[in-house]
Amino acid sequence: MPSGKDRRKLSATDCSYPIPNVCRMHNNFVLQALLVTLTGAGFAGPGAAQQQTGAPRSIISPARLRQDLYRLADDSMMGREPGGAGNFKAAAYVAEQFRKLGLRPAGDSGTWFQYVPLATARLSDRATLDIEGTQLKPLADFLPGIWLTTRPLRLNEVEAIYGGDARDSTHWISARQAQGKVVVLDVRSDAKRKRTYQRTGAISSDPRWERAAALFILERDLLDTVVVRLVREGTISLPKTVETERVPPLALLTPEAGAALFASPVSGLEPGAPGRSVNADWVVTFTPLPYPARNVVAILPGRDARLRGEYISLSAHNDHVGFNHSPVEHDSIRTYNHVIRPMGADSPDRAPTKDEWERIDAELRALRAHDRPTRSTTARTTTAAAPSRCWSWRAPSPA
Repeated sequence: MPSGKDRRKLSATDCSYPIPNVCRMHNNFVLQALLVTLTGAGFAGPGAAQQQTGAPRSIISPARLRQDLYRLADDSMMGREPGGAGNFKAAAYVAEQFRKLGLRPAGDSGTWFQYVPLATARLSDRATLDIEGTQLKPLADFLPGIWLTTRPLRLNEVEAIYGGDARDSTHWISARQAQGKVVVLDVRSDAKRKRTYQRTGAISSDPRWERAAALFILERDLLDTVVVRLVREGTISLPKTVETERVPPLALLTPEAGAALFASPVSGLEPGAPGRSVNADWVVTFTPLPYPARNVVAILPGRDARLRGEYISLSAHNDHVGFNHSPVEHDSIRTYNHVIRPMGADSPDRAPTKDEWERIDAELRALRAHDRPTRSTTARTTTAAAPSRCWSWRAPSPA
C-alpha cells in the first residue's frame, strides 16, 4: 500500500454496493474494511511474520466467531447504516480487533481509518419535466436516477431522439447522433411478451451517452420500490466522482409518460427517430451525515523482501442497511421475514403468494397461542412514585 503522502484519493471504485447500483450504489454506499483472517499461523504480533516453528495453532474458534458476530449484529449497532452511530462504533470495533492482532494501521495520517466524504443526496422539491406543454409528475411519471449520477439537469427546448431498445445495445444510435440530445430508450417485450427491468447502471455508463444532454429510459414501472423510496427519502452518495460525471443526467419514465416524447407510438419507432422538445429542471442537494463514514485499513507485513511492493487485498464491508424506524408488530414481521425473506437483506423484495400468506397466518396463530397463561393477568405502571408522594390508588377491576 502506498505511503500516506502517495496514497491516492478515494474514488467511487474504492467501494461497492448493489441496490441496484447505489454506491454509486454499486460503489459508494458500502464501505470496505480489510478484514484479515489469520488461520493456522498462530499470529500474535509483528513477530509472527517470521517463520513459525512447531505445530500450527489456529485462533479461529466458534466462541471467537460468535463474539464478533454478536457484537456487530447487536441492537446497539442499530443496523450499522453508513453515517450513523452504529456504523461508527462498528468501525471502531474492527480497528480494535486489528490492533489486538498486531496489524499495522494504514489509514489517513497513520490511523486505522480512511474517511469517506459520504452525504445524503436528495432531489430538489421543485423537479420539473415538461414535454411541449405536457407536465410530468416527479416520482410518479419520472424518477431522476440520483442513485447513479447526481448531476443537475437543466434543459431548454432540447430535442428528444429515440435511441433504441434498452435490451439490445447493438442497435443503439451512435455517440454522434446522441450528442446534445435527450436520448430515449424503451424496454420492449421478450418472446414471452414480458418486459423485464434492465440494469440502469450498465446502460447509462455506455461511452456513447457521455455527450448526450440526458438519458431517459422507459422502465419506471419496472423499478424496485426500494429504489423509489431511496430517491424520495434520500440516498447516501459521494457528492462527485469521475465515474458519475461520465454518466449523463438520467431519469426513468413510465411508458405512458414516455409516449408524450414522440408523435408516433414508441413501439413502432426505429433508432434515430426524432422526438419532441423537452424542458427540465432539477438539482440534487447534499446533507452531511451525522457521523463520519470510515473504512478501516490495516496491513499484515509479509516476510519476503522481494515482494515488498506487492499486496493481497482482503476486503469486506463494515456497514449494513440500518433499520426501519416505523413501529411494527414483532411477531408478525418475524414471521413474514421467516417465510418471505429467509436470507434477510439478500432476499429479493417480493410479495407473498396466496400459499405463503396462509403459512404466515398459521405461524402467527401458533405463536399467539403458545404458553398462554391459565389466569388473566393485569399489567400497570405507576405514577407519582417520588418518596414524598407514594400514594396508593386502587385500579378498577378489568371486568
